[in-house]
Amino acid sequence: MINNIKFYFFTSYINDLIIKKIIKFKDIAIIYKPESYKTINYQELDNIKKFTKNYKIPLLIIDDIKLAIKYKVNGFFISSDNKKAYNFSQYNKKITVIGSAHSTIEYFVKIRQGCKKIMLSPLFYNEKYSLNNILGVVKYNLISRDWLTKTIALGGINLNNLKKIKMTNAKSVAFISLINSSQIKKPTYLLDKWA
Repeated sequence: MINNIKFYFFTSYINDLIIKKIIKFKDIAIIYKPESYKTINYQELDNIKKFTKNYKIPLLIIDDIKLAIKYKVNGFFISSDNKKAYNFSQYNKKITVIGSAHSTIEYFVKIRQGCKKIMLSPLFYNEKYSLNNILGVVKYNLISRDWLTKTIALGGINLNNLKKIKMTNAKSVAFISLINSSQIKKPTYLLDKWA
């Protein structure tokens, strides 16, 4: 079920407005990314877990394998900063592992960590990165052209640049702010056309 996901949404909470927007998407997964790793909001995580279970939406947890196993989620997300070695064979349940990278060097780290898909970022401009760090379509393709895993486009994605992803090697799209944007008032077929 999780292998064919087109859209990944990072969030630390869920509310009625986000729910209304998420259920418009087909083939979406939620990645739980807490605001602080030191103080996990378990009530929010419980709410997200309940929502994803009710709507049969895959749920991944970022960088906390014990929490992922405890909540019996569908997948585990390893951020680009996380360089830990994992032995996923010790867990009874098969868990899908996805990672994030900014370069080919980080790609090989994620492969060693057991990632089956890699988010390559930042594709487009966003406030987190300077203009010098933005990959753009050409650099994204050059970096990922020899990668043996499916890539997921991440970074600065909005409805204005979504169609440009068709020019990349990306098989999926990940975002943080797109759902919180008023742009999602537009018909969702605009989002499905990129793939």
